[in-house]
Amino acid sequence: MSARRRYRITLEGRIYDVEVEEVPAGQQPVVEEKVVAAPRAGAVEEIRSPLPGNVLSVKAQPGQQVKSGDLLLVIESMKLENEILAPRDGTVRDVRVLPGANVNIGDLLLILE
Repeated sequence: MSARRRYRITLEGRIYDVEVEEVPAGQQPVVEEKVVAAPRAGAVEEIRSPLPGNVLSVKAQPGQQVKSGDLLLVIESMKLENEILAPRDGTVRDVRVLPGANVNIGDLLLILE
């Protein structure tokens, strides 16, 4: 019987649920890859904080068009500045934080559509 472990990973502002299965010695691991469809036009995506910290600056404003990789905001954590980037092209629908706000992992930062 193999052991399974589940993890929640945050990467570039997106949260992924990952399951890892330990493979007994001498067996080949099975790799499964799932392709997730790109968000449909008008789809809403919540951008959540990947780490706890202090919001240093908010670069995105409601109604602003952004491209994948554009800087949305900066969070300071442990004296390091962490840039939160747009995961895809879209329009900023709502910004839920202000500079100076304290955020925790998973807190809603902004909504992209």
